[in-house]
Amino acid sequence: MRDSRVAKEQGKQWLTAGLGIGAVGVLGAVAGAVCPLCVVATPTLLGAGLIRTAWARHLDKRARAAATGASLSSEPVPAER
Repeated sequence: MRDSRVAKEQGKQWLTAGLGIGAVGVLGAVAGAVCPLCVVATPTLLGAGLIRTAWARHLDKRARAAATGASLSSEPVPAER
């Protein structure tokens, strides 16, 4: 459960950083200058943040399934004899 919280926090931080750098890039473009770092860093940070947030959701599901004894697969669990 702790790993999912860390991943979720990192995802939020990366998304926030991507949006911040994107805002700086937009303001620079409005002023007439294009920042090459902003062009590369914005989609990279946004993508990494989204992937990290999705990974956190996966880890959270896996932790909940392990806590309840459920399986993540769609196959039925065979009954014990």
